[in-house]
Amino acid sequence: MSLAPDVAQHRTSLDRALAALDWTLVGSGRRVLDAGASHERRDGAAGFLYVSVGSVTVRVDEQDPIDLTAGDLVLFARGQRRRLRATTAGSTIEVAMVPAVAGRTALDSLPDAMVVRRFSEHEPRVIGLIDEMQAGCAPIGSTRDGDAVICSRIGTMVASVAIRRWFELGCAAPDWLRDVQDPHVGRALEELHGNLGRSWSVDELARSAAMSRSAFALRFRELLGQSPATYLAAARMDAAKALLARHESTVTEVAHRLGYESDAGFSRAFRRHVGASPSQWRAAQRAAAAHAA
Repeated sequence: MSLAPDVAQHRTSLDRALAALDWTLVGSGRRVLDAGASHERRDGAAGFLYVSVGSVTVRVDEQDPIDLTAGDLVLFARGQRRRLRATTAGSTIEVAMVPAVAGRTALDSLPDAMVVRRFSEHEPRVIGLIDEMQAGCAPIGSTRDGDAVICSRIGTMVASVAIRRWFELGCAAPDWLRDVQDPHVGRALEELHGNLGRSWSVDELARSAAMSRSAFALRFRELLGQSPATYLAAARMDAAKALLARHESTVTEVAHRLGYESDAGFSRAFRRHVGASPSQWRAAQRAAAAHAA
């Protein structure tokens, strides 16, 4: 039996969105909280928070607080300042990640925080993986080769399951998949993300999309709410954070890989986008990972 066209389209779009998501883990850990205890995170990491015992309140920037109870999970699509306060004694598991380059398209259409109520009931098989992540997925101090890669893939899987469940529970806005429903712009985005160090012009991207320059520029802004140049700059910063989080490349190597002619130019762009220099941001990630461990 074939699916109705609208159902098939949504499934195809959801598959495309989830396939585009990829994350690099930068820290994980369990936090035991007394009633009334609070904790604030300012390091700009995305990731997720799972409440294993008790209840907490989370506030993202100046948005309304989110009340969570045991079994709930909240996924943070991008790094923003957030404050956690325990309303009862309990514990949480927090996993910090940065999105890899390919996830930019789908992430732009997601809200800052996606709450999945009773996640433990909906996805019981995933809870064991979350428990294992907090115990054995700290990038600093790993004892086995491959831990960083394996843990990042587990984090990506958990995030993907959370997004799917969030969508199935009807929490998503009706048009949240629009960014991945246009194959022409999608091809251009794939080309762009495949070579972020290239000095892309709108003409070149339009050719990749098999569209005229004017039609492409208009469609791009309709889908993504920004110009190709602004998108490219943000995508480079997302890639920079992913590369810096892996601790494998120097700041100079990251700058050259992403098309910047000098460290100074890269540092200025990074500070403008993130609020800290590349070295300061990397040090903050290391400190957060060490604390979580």
